[in-house]
Amino acid sequence: MKIINVSRIITGWIICVTFFLAVSITNSENTDDSNIKMYRFGPHDDLYIIGICINTYKKYIIMVLYLIINTCFRNMNHNIIGPWITLNIQDNTEQGKIIKNTIHKFNAFEISNINTIYYWFDWFIYIHLLLAQIDIVLIEVGADLLTSNTITWWYLKQTSEEKDEQEKDEEKYEQLEIEYEIV
Repeated sequence: MKIINVSRIITGWIICVTFFLAVSITNSENTDDSNIKMYRFGPHDDLYIIGICINTYKKYIIMVLYLIINTCFRNMNHNIIGPWITLNIQDNTEQGKIIKNTIHKFNAFEISNINTIYYWFDWFIYIHLLLAQIDIVLIEVGADLLTSNTITWWYLKQTSEEKDEQEKDEEKYEQLEIEYEIV
């Protein structure tokens, strides 16, 4: 199965779950105060995140800035450090063994441990943020999409530049062959 098909199946699942939740929430007979708190926006006197009351716009803006900055760090950890560990430290192919010999063992353990510690640190704060209010979820998703697309664009740009350089090198090589044949 092609990866794009898997991605589209997951997209379909997201749409189905979102639709089900939207219908369930809007038709819910359970409208007690705790259920309503989740679907508010902005600061409130009873918005607490890890014991910190977010009841002013100053605190709310600081929280939003934290969300955006931490999303950048999460994506660096998830999209750069994680794959590096998988493709370098955990690669047991012959090429991987050659690469492992160039990595200082202390650095490998440091990177791997920081990756693990960050996942737990981030998860603890992240779960409290996401369960507090729906606007936080929307901000997180938006910031995550922005940084993930930026990282993807950067990788594709790197690949495109390398391809352009390779094509230029091939053209130079072909030109040299033509000049060599003439001489």
